[in-house]
Amino acid sequence: MSTNRSVLRTKKAIRQGFIELLSEKQSIEKITIIELTDRANIVRSTFYSHYDDIYAVAKEIQNEISDAFKEAMVRYVEKGNDLKTCLTTLMDFFKEREKEYKLLFTSGYNEYQFSNTLKDSLTKELYDKLAFENVEFFNNDKMEEAHFYSSLIIEALSSYFNGKSSLDLYGIRDFIIKIAEKLK
Repeated sequence: MSTNRSVLRTKKAIRQGFIELLSEKQSIEKITIIELTDRANIVRSTFYSHYDDIYAVAKEIQNEISDAFKEAMVRYVEKGNDLKTCLTTLMDFFKEREKEYKLLFTSGYNEYQFSNTLKDSLTKELYDKLAFENVEFFNNDKMEEAHFYSSLIIEALSSYFNGKSSLDLYGIRDFIIKIAEKLK
């Protein structure tokens, strides 16, 4: 059991150091193994016993956040049928993890893949909700509408995290609601 705790502590220190360095340097390409091991207070061989390279750390963090996003989508779907409640739940999720999401949307590493993973998760959950429940803010072709709204939401979030939006997360929610009302 102590070995597992030791491994978890080491990986946590590596991930925390990675997030700190990414925050400072704003690009994964500028982070070196030496800087990361110094920040995590470990030796290089310890790093390499857990990860192949810096990109493996980023990938693991992206996977963890994507998994958490998928779990949040289940809660999102359970919260109710009205769009505002659903979007508020979604924005609360991003607000709680704002620093990590900003870094992952702006790191220069696999941003497109990361955005697509989130969009696919959101599309699936929206479609599942539309296909099996009477949701009033959608019409006609459920998959197309789920994809449209997922794309809109993820693109708006990407703009927000990249500093290209004048809206905050809840302003984005309100904007999407206005679009949905106009499309009814």
